[in-house]
Amino acid sequence: DEINIQFAAGDYMETKYAIFDSYGTVVLQRDLGIQTGTVLQTVDVSNLQTGLYLLKVFKGNSNVESKTFMKQ
Repeated sequence: DEINIQFAAGDYMETKYAIFDSYGTVVLQRDLGIQTGTVLQTVDVSNLQTGLYLLKVFKGNSNVESKTFMKQ
């Protein structure tokens, strides 16, 4: 199972994403390094248990995007 993340990174910003379970625990995190422009990332979520998750994308120290998704 995979999900796609797409966001505008701006100009040369440190970017990363984190996935949280319904208890607020980080279950997957990846540092994408310095990015610019539009970022498209495919994330393998096949190892996650069935349930509701929150994906957060960070630029620098700021949370710029949040999205919930259900893993079946």
